[in-house]
Amino acid sequence: MNILRSFLFALLGMAWLAHAAHAAEPVWAPIAEKMVQALTEGESLYKANDSEAAQKKVQGVYFSIFEAEKFEAAMEKGLGKSHTESVEKAFGKIRKSMKSKAPQEEVTGMVQALIKTLREDAGKLDAAGVTRPADKSKK
Repeated sequence: MNILRSFLFALLGMAWLAHAAHAAEPVWAPIAEKMVQALTEGESLYKANDSEAAQKKVQGVYFSIFEAEKFEAAMEKGLGKSHTESVEKAFGKIRKSMKSKAPQEEVTGMVQALIKTLREDAGKLDAAGVTRPADKSKK
């Protein structure tokens, strides 16, 4: 009986550890890092005086990652609409600054501030256990 009890406790312990390990996997941090990489590429394009390609890269980050990967929806759910709108505006402000050929230091400052915000927000969403919204288009 003691052997059976020990076996059951061990089995339950392993199941709990497996569940805890799975639950601790970040959802939003990897998506934020995709955005960081692409924003950094956009910043590099701007430094290389390719303003048009830089703008397209930033716009692509917004539509292809921020919206498509449901980061925006998660932010609204976990961090509020007002904060989410300020992040959305940051994307637009960067694009407009690139279009108007703003000084490199200004664009770099805006990109780095957005990167910092995206990483911090991803950490908050993951810590709060905010799950990824279902994709309604895939029915």
